[in-house]
Amino acid sequence: MYGPPVTDDLKLNALLSQVLVAYTIEFDYLFEAKVPHTTTIGTGAGGFNQGGIWLVSQAMWTTYLRFVRPEGTPVRELQARARQSAAGVKSALHHLEWWHYLTFAPDPADRRPKPRYRDLLVHLTPAGRVAQEGWQPIGALMQKRWAKRFGKDALGRLQDALREVVANLDPDLPDYLPVVQYNDGLRVQLADPDDGAVQRRGPVELLDVSALLSRVLLGMALDYESAHPLSLTTSANVLRVVDAKGTPSRDLPRRGGVDKAGVVAATNFLQRNGYVEIGNDKDKVVRPTAKGRAEQREYARTDWQHPALEQVLCELDLTPGLRPPDGSWRTVKPYAQQVEAFLSDPRAALPHHPMILHRGGYPDGC
Repeated sequence: MYGPPVTDDLKLNALLSQVLVAYTIEFDYLFEAKVPHTTTIGTGAGGFNQGGIWLVSQAMWTTYLRFVRPEGTPVRELQARARQSAAGVKSALHHLEWWHYLTFAPDPADRRPKPRYRDLLVHLTPAGRVAQEGWQPIGALMQKRWAKRFGKDALGRLQDALREVVANLDPDLPDYLPVVQYNDGLRVQLADPDDGAVQRRGPVELLDVSALLSRVLLGMALDYESAHPLSLTTSANVLRVVDAKGTPSRDLPRRGGVDKAGVVAATNFLQRNGYVEIGNDKDKVVRPTAKGRAEQREYARTDWQHPALEQVLCELDLTPGLRPPDGSWRTVKPYAQQVEAFLSDPRAALPHHPMILHRGGYPDGC
């Protein structure tokens, strides 16, 4: 049984997050409907026999799989593009290997008896190539869908305002938010680019809506986390929705708009570090400590402003793109309950910061 979502005046970061999450969910629906895959509820889009891909989200495509070339791409290049630590990239790529998207092989030009991991070539499996072909046109299709739905003028104003912000950020930021880890409370960790493997980003003018939204949100997360002990993901989606009188653990996913696994990891981190207490009762009621209440106030005081951007973000009706197609995994419990909340009131129910976990990169932590 989910508790009610938390409604309050939305900050700029929450507005941006909800638009990106809505974009990604719609993007994922298009992929899910056209490419054979496997999930816990069975197979979709014609299915795959054993060895087919496990369904993942846009984050994995944007960050890794779109850069795997037919001849293979070195691990070091994918790491440079993702701006992730060696350990983080190794984890992500091995998950994609387990999910049957890719394989590893030595570079034929590398004569060393035991090649370094970073010099291995990443190749797509046959199913991975099908997936790459399915993903390739979705960005352009999304641009057309959003231009038709919201109007070219509104979409143009959104992109112009986002480009204005992105132009003042690190030009080497990746085009999607990175996977965050449980052990450090879901903080953003970007590695410095390896000068020997840097792949220059394209001009800001060519970035699509999701890349622009992602870079702005990533800039906000880096800004917030440079000045606060907690991650923006944890503060915005978990600690924010813990009531001063206590909130049952089971209610936190719905209140924050994110999946249970991420909430459990975040609340355990908050408990270990003295921000909340978790009761031993049946409901496992979560209560903020004095330290936790102080951090809640710190987050509440955070105030990024961009009036033109806020205006156009508030104009967008996110509901149409959130409706799942027949057979989608989001139509199955417990996800169906979260989708119902999204459809009923997207602004109340969608996350206030994307929660990108190792579980496939879904922006609400699924």
